[in-house]
Amino acid sequence: MASNVITLAVLMLAIGTVSTTRMPTSESYIAGNTPERRRATILGLYFFAGTEVSGLLTPVMGTLIDRFGFAYSFTVASTSMAAVVVVCSLFLWRNRV
Repeated sequence: MASNVITLAVLMLAIGTVSTTRMPTSESYIAGNTPERRRATILGLYFFAGTEVSGLLTPVMGTLIDRFGFAYSFTVASTSMAAVVVVCSLFLWRNRV
């Protein structure tokens, strides 16, 4: 919860900046670390996960909020995202070692 409009605007600007600046880094990492024959597929999955999945999950989040409340729904969403980050980090760590 933001205490005023300026704080909300700064937070939204920061979130937008972080999400936009990570994309070229992620794309170049994918392009540099995947075999040529699978590169298009992996990038396709990356772009699908970045755009289409959010459109698919919006009604799910709305239903969760209606049934269980705002705080519980976002706790479930953030816990799920944290689990995905851990799993992906393990894959990245395994490939690095």
